[in-house]
Amino acid sequence: MNKREFRPKTPATALRAYETQILPIEAYLYQGTSAKPLDEEPFDFDEIERVLAREDLDLQTNLLLKGIFEKMIKSEDAETALFAAESINLLENRYNKRIESFKRQLMEQQEDENTLSDLARTYFEFAQLHEQVGTIKSFYLKESYSYIRIISQNEYLKDNHVDLLVRVLVQLGLYEQALTILQKYRKKNDPFSLLLEAEIEFSRCNFNRIFEICRELLQCEDQLNSDQSLLVQYWLGS
Repeated sequence: MNKREFRPKTPATALRAYETQILPIEAYLYQGTSAKPLDEEPFDFDEIERVLAREDLDLQTNLLLKGIFEKMIKSEDAETALFAAESINLLENRYNKRIESFKRQLMEQQEDENTLSDLARTYFEFAQLHEQVGTIKSFYLKESYSYIRIISQNEYLKDNHVDLLVRVLVQLGLYEQALTILQKYRKKNDPFSLLLEAEIEFSRCNFNRIFEICRELLQCEDQLNSDQSLLVQYWLGS
């Protein structure tokens, strides 16, 4: 199975495939009231503006919009390029405002787990918007890591914190640390830990270990959803 044949059915799986460089973000096609995908050229400006006007956009949609605006900004039409630049600025400002809001909350409730978790997640998402600028992405990933570390010093990490921490470490290229964290918090007979380990190994091109993990995952395939099963088949080359 090649990359073109792997088609995730849910936005969350598309995002994970993007994070591990299995698929481009275009795998997540935001479709609004129009039957036309948002990133299909020629762009539907009315539909793009309608989507952009929502302030509660998820990461997948923000990434898709950012990709569209990066294409638009190269346009020879000055109005189109200006619209794209202002739109990118709007997306980034939303993250900055969210971060500042969480930081104010943290000043009122020091080391509050929920706020620390929100900050770590927001910084991680903000880092994804800077895929083309490694130094900026790395900075935001390190900020995310610092807040998860505070949580880990105060209590045992929950599953969502482990998942985020592992992804941060992988994107920083700290694969051994990511595996150490995963092994520390791994649950017995947990297919989701195995999937996360496979993503780590895929990121560092350790295909022999991926094959071993996939064979283990086939033993508990009834616990996987359809997208996860597809991902295992993709890794096996089926």
